[in-house]
Amino acid sequence: MALVGNKMFKSMLSETRDKERIKEIQACIKEWTCLANGVLSELYSTDERKTEDLLVQRQINWGNESCMSIAVQADNTDFITQAACQSLLNRIWNGRLAKDNSRWRLLLCLLCPFLAHNLLDFTERHVSSEKNNTSEDWTTKKLSVVFGRAYYFFNAPVIIFLNNLCSYLVFLSLYTYILVFSFDTQVSLEEIILIVWVFAFATEEVRQMVSTSSKPLATKCHSYINNTWNKVDTMTIVVFIIGIILRFLPYESTFEAARVVLALNYVTFFLRLLHIFSVHKELGPKLVMIGKMVQDLMYFVLILIVFVFSFAISSNSILYPNSPFTWNTAVQIIRKSYWNIYGELFLEEIEGEADCTNDAALWMNGTQARCPTDTGMWLVPIMMGIYMMIANVLLLNLLIAMFSNTFRKVQDNTDNHWYIQRYSLINEYSMRPSLFPPFNLLLPFVWLFDWLFRLIFKSRYMAKKLKINCFCRWLGNQKELKQWEEVIAANFNHKREVKDLRSPENKLNDTHDIIEQIHEQLVLKIHPGLESRLTSIENQLERIIQMNEKKPSDQAPGPV
Repeated sequence: MALVGNKMFKSMLSETRDKERIKEIQACIKEWTCLANGVLSELYSTDERKTEDLLVQRQINWGNESCMSIAVQADNTDFITQAACQSLLNRIWNGRLAKDNSRWRLLLCLLCPFLAHNLLDFTERHVSSEKNNTSEDWTTKKLSVVFGRAYYFFNAPVIIFLNNLCSYLVFLSLYTYILVFSFDTQVSLEEIILIVWVFAFATEEVRQMVSTSSKPLATKCHSYINNTWNKVDTMTIVVFIIGIILRFLPYESTFEAARVVLALNYVTFFLRLLHIFSVHKELGPKLVMIGKMVQDLMYFVLILIVFVFSFAISSNSILYPNSPFTWNTAVQIIRKSYWNIYGELFLEEIEGEADCTNDAALWMNGTQARCPTDTGMWLVPIMMGIYMMIANVLLLNLLIAMFSNTFRKVQDNTDNHWYIQRYSLINEYSMRPSLFPPFNLLLPFVWLFDWLFRLIFKSRYMAKKLKINCFCRWLGNQKELKQWEEVIAANFNHKREVKDLRSPENKLNDTHDIIEQIHEQLVLKIHPGLESRLTSIENQLERIIQMNEKKPSDQAPGPV
């Protein structure tokens, strides 16, 4: 409930511009965050395994989402950074592999899987609290006869990640070889393998979209497209398909166009490696910095366009008046002013080349360059000096300052950004099949074999998915976990109330209340009994004072 409250108030922030209301909402977000983190810490200190189960349990009342998925959707970095969440991520990432397995041992077993049985350490099986636990125990037992530790080795997300990384590097090597050495009009075997490989990538993207928790197809597509890297994958595959279509058209011009399209497509395939860096604690936050800086760059470009276009058009109209209305003229206008920013001044063109001409017939057909006007030869260099001062000194330093500010902001929250990226990557590879592209095309045959295996042994258990969502699943002990959570939450609230009572602010408020109560009691005691008695005493004192004042005047003066 605290996580949902946090998410709801965060969504409300974008719906208002009132500063006072924003402060109130932020205070509520802070309150809900403290509640969620406090209860989670209390749970984790009591029982680590139950807490991890509670984090991934599907919540029927909250859209069949788990606590982890709700926190990630709300970008609740404070919750994700808690020790319980990180422990869960580590356990899912390693699978049945022990945490103390070094990277070198993993890489060595990746090259030679037969060493995994003796070289790697495996954790003991945890008694799962999931539904259909008997089925999973039966499946695990059969597999441990048939496959042994190799099954757990190849199904660990860290191994799936490393296998996909190695496969992708081989794919890029093949793509490089084709573009540089083997792209000809005759289709080669390498090209066929490359096409099959990209088709395997496409099937994996379709599997990711279909396997999302959303039920309607439109919602699945929307959830898939919301991920930035999924957009990059979709665009990359679509561009590759366009390049292949152009490549098979029987025209020389389309073949050359296919070479250009596939070369540009190679850039996007290579940039896909950046997503793999997000698992690294040092490189991951740098990707966030790059994304934020690209946003800053877009705002800077809008400002730069104002100065570039204004100088480009004004200087060209002075240098070359009455230019022909062609595409080449438009390109030349912008080309010079843009490259001026990087130090290319084109002074030989502005001051006039030795072989230039004013004959329109010659400079229009490209025989000779056009001579600039006499006014432009002395005025435009002055304009360029002012333009270069603004563009190079002012605007570029503004861009550097914007980048520095973005770097400082991201650097202050490096760990928080990395935790969110790490969750996304672990979630992706925990759902991926153990077969990596292009061998993932064999998955339908694997599923068929799994179904036949169960059918032959006449098992009463139907074939189940080879992969389940590790971050959102049904558990068999939901009532037990709910009762346990309520007890721990009540205990946490009690501790919080006791702590609040002992706070200086609360003691001050209690003291003020006590003083108010004493004051009210005194007023009640004085009125009406004591007040009437005091009034009569005051009247008697007044009469005595008056009598004392009259006595000196009535007495006769005594003898001297």
